[in-house]
Amino acid sequence: MKSTISLSRSRSQFFWEADALILSGRMSDARTLACRHSEQRGLKVDALIDLAEVFRRSGSPEHGLRVLYPIITPDRPRVFADFQFSHAVVEYAANLIRVGATSEARRWLASVDERQAPIKSLFEGFLEIHEWNFIDSIPHLEKASNDPRIRPYMRSIARLNAAQAYLYEGDYDRASDALSTLSEQSKSSELRLLRLTLLNLTALNESLNGNDLRTRQKALEQVKAECGFKESERDYDTFVYRKALAISELRNQGRTQAIRSLIVDAFDSGQSEIARDGDLRLALHQNDKDAIARIYFGTPFPAYRRTIERLAKQKGISIPELWIDSAATRLSQSWSIEGDLRFKADQLPDRLVRLLLSERYRKFTTTHLACEVLYDRHFHYLTSPQQVHQLIRRVRKQLSVVDPGFEILSVGDRYWLRTPKRLSIQHRKRSAGETTFGVRLRMFFGTREFSASEAMRALGVSQSQFWTRIQTEIQNTRISASTAGKNSRYRLIV
Repeated sequence: MKSTISLSRSRSQFFWEADALILSGRMSDARTLACRHSEQRGLKVDALIDLAEVFRRSGSPEHGLRVLYPIITPDRPRVFADFQFSHAVVEYAANLIRVGATSEARRWLASVDERQAPIKSLFEGFLEIHEWNFIDSIPHLEKASNDPRIRPYMRSIARLNAAQAYLYEGDYDRASDALSTLSEQSKSSELRLLRLTLLNLTALNESLNGNDLRTRQKALEQVKAECGFKESERDYDTFVYRKALAISELRNQGRTQAIRSLIVDAFDSGQSEIARDGDLRLALHQNDKDAIARIYFGTPFPAYRRTIERLAKQKGISIPELWIDSAATRLSQSWSIEGDLRFKADQLPDRLVRLLLSERYRKFTTTHLACEVLYDRHFHYLTSPQQVHQLIRRVRKQLSVVDPGFEILSVGDRYWLRTPKRLSIQHRKRSAGETTFGVRLRMFFGTREFSASEAMRALGVSQSQFWTRIQTEIQNTRISASTAGKNSRYRLIV
């Protein structure tokens, strides 16, 4: 079919034309239309918000951030209504979620009054899903799916994601009910694009839960017949179908070839969450504790770690309280060297390496790194990525001296940390009188001094939890304090 892309004469004409292209799967055409529309001068706030939404939905969230930055930046006077600003902030946060910058997105969404931008609840649900926190996403998605102020198509997306959340939380009955309801609605032309994902989730639901082999096979055959998937394709829906097929084979015949192939292809194609979950299903099937531990430490999301603990418990596998990630331990020891190359706690090189070390599946974009590493600075779409590139060059040089076994690799605009292959998970026993709190402090800081804020950020504990535990450690002479009060610095006693 010949592409018919032209400059739209009005805001509504542009949006509905771009929306039709996206719903028909023509993402590149939608991006081209958006790029041409962005060249027009004098676009009003509502038109810029629509433009950013089209960029996000067509797979160019970085362009969406650039479009909205002049509107939401705090150092410019606001010349439009509060509800317009709220909608701009929500769309800006939605683009941040797409690039993986969830911490920054959470801060922006928290500043919005939902009465002025009802669609905020939908993106709050997306934010939780992005961090594998499905149980907390459900109230937001259910609220969005029943809000008449939100467009019908977006409400359907909320229902579909709620069904996915039920599925991953193990509530298969609610997932089946939600998917059945959506199945009838998805036969309309507007929801045709959603039907591929819907059928895949139905097949995945049957593969994870269905006890009837014939029911599982029927669901998979329906997907293949209606969608015509080829294993060589690399889009998200194909990988969800392959995941359902691989899990079904794993459960039925104990065959692992399909899921191993899925993990490799998903990782190479950037479908990191498919690769992560496939790796976990294979490790649980084989009762491989070391593999489960590598996934556990290679995942920065606390909610997914709780999912690992729940699924492992169903298999009779307990997560040892003091599993120690020896990659983090080795880097902590390397950082303790004296001199100019030392990585000081909570400074930019330290933040960058710890962020890269926390994730073993997903590659980080420059925008994501800028939002997470420079979290105490206002993000700018031009200068922040430049600061990250300078920081990466500096840290690469430092790592080559401090510990050549670690290296920051990149493909295009995506970065990840290569760790030494010999490093694995250590099962460490607590020494006499040592607490879990002390072990984790030693893992992050070794014999270096650290402040209260550095420790709270590294361990993920609240201020009250930190003060209670640090006082116990000081009383038992396991930690020394330089002075009394909040400005004190601490050091573990060897």
